[in-house]
Amino acid sequence: MILLTLLACVIIVAALAHSTFELQSRLREAKWRPPRIRTVLRLPQEGENAPLLCIVEPSDLFYHDALVSIYCTDQFGVEHLIGIGTVVIIQDDGLIQVELIRPIETQREVVELLRNNNASTLERTKVRPNVPRRYFGALQGGQ
Repeated sequence: MILLTLLACVIIVAALAHSTFELQSRLREAKWRPPRIRTVLRLPQEGENAPLLCIVEPSDLFYHDALVSIYCTDQFGVEHLIGIGTVVIIQDDGLIQVELIRPIETQREVVELLRNNNASTLERTKVRPNVPRRYFGALQGGQ
């Protein structure tokens, strides 16, 4: 009888350990990551200042006409703000169209790599559903 009770306890502990491991794995997978830009389309304007239309992976945190920030990670793993954008539309398939409306002047080189759909730059570029507070004045025509 003691052996049977001990065996039942071992089975219960093993099942609980497996369930805990399973739950931890799902939580890690569910951890939110900012969506990446899949591709960049040039809008029908000429020149260096032509707006860019970024096709972004689906995310539930974005909504129509929202201001967003676009970041690119450098070779040291540090994210740099490269521009401010706005959500143009969320497509039926969940993809998000984001127009880059205010590139950061010091990041022009990165923006140009995006414009040319550089694979490495696309892979390192993320869109976040917020805008740093210090850019609000610039977006309203101030500073």
